[in-house]
Amino acid sequence: MSMDEGTPSHPTSPTNNDMNMNINNRNRKKNGLREQLHEFKVMSLPYFQENRNGRILFAIMVVLTLANSAVRVFFSYLARDFWSALSDKKVEEFYTIMTKFVGSMFVLAPINVLYGYQRQKLAIAWRKWLTGRVLRLYFSNKVS
Repeated sequence: MSMDEGTPSHPTSPTNNDMNMNINNRNRKKNGLREQLHEFKVMSLPYFQENRNGRILFAIMVVLTLANSAVRVFFSYLARDFWSALSDKKVEEFYTIMTKFVGSMFVLAPINVLYGYQRQKLAIAWRKWLTGRVLRLYFSNKVS
């Protein structure tokens, strides 16, 4: 194509339109995150303000989320060391890592299970509270 047709001379050269689209996409992502955080605040804040049990469940959830993340990082290091020892044919290091892995499973696997359980427990408690709140508002004619 020629220059007079409005296309760049090099097929991989970005056009002003491409750059504007990238800027718009970044702004949209920022606004999308802000909107999601706002919606989360609008939907969850009344629950945590009105329900002490909800605050406790959420605090436990935060602690378990951090613990679960730590577990995943720890296991990634174990996996790295495992594969390194295996590829380097270091037999003693391999068995040491396997011992750590098996021992860690007894301690760390329950954290992962508790994390999933706590997530479900919080979700069910929130849904139960939300259903009750919506019904109370509806039957008291505050929502039409």
